[in-house]
Amino acid sequence: MKIGVSSYSFQTLLKRGMTYFEACQHARDMGYDGIEFIDLDLAFAPGEDNVESLAKHLRAHCEALDLDIPAYTAAAARRRTSLPVCAAARISPRCWVPRCCGTMRSGG
Repeated sequence: MKIGVSSYSFQTLLKRGMTYFEACQHARDMGYDGIEFIDLDLAFAPGEDNVESLAKHLRAHCEALDLDIPAYTAAAARRRTSLPVCAAARISPRCWVPRCCGTMRSGG
């Protein structure tokens, strides 16, 4: 069994200046095997131009840390950002939204 944490758990630290990338490192340092993301806010990722790019960079960063991303809350992303579900699914190696592109995606 793997133990993960939600990025929402770092909300107070994020609001105090921690970035998503630092939160990922912090989660790994605390011994977590994965981190899930609920929405993505560019305010917590200085230098990122758009949410889709941030998602790709977070995925690469987490892969380098050997930190899984078991979930991304796509419905919240569609409501609060311009990121479509298909693009939101790119943050995780597996798309769990079968109708987002008409097919179930697996792998990178």
